[in-house]
Amino acid sequence: MHYIQMLMGVINIVVVIIIIIIIISIIIGVLLQIYACPIYETMDTAWGRKQEGTWSIFNFSERFITRVIYLVLTTFVAALLPFFVSATLYIA
Repeated sequence: MHYIQMLMGVINIVVVIIIIIIIISIIIGVLLQIYACPIYETMDTAWGRKQEGTWSIFNFSERFITRVIYLVLTTFVAALLPFFVSATLYIA
């Protein structure tokens, strides 16, 4: 009986941690979209076809592909930042 209560306590902690991770992921995703809006607007202005509508097949696919590539690259660089710092410590 004591082991079951301990197991339930561990499960409750794990569920709370998972909920916190999901909430933080949503917040980071929203903030990333908000702060990236000027970059998105610049890409839309530079690469979009102005004669066609906003929701044309070309403009929509261009927006989708460039935004996905931008998010992947910025996330990749952000993940590498801790390694850049440690590399500069060894060089100096």
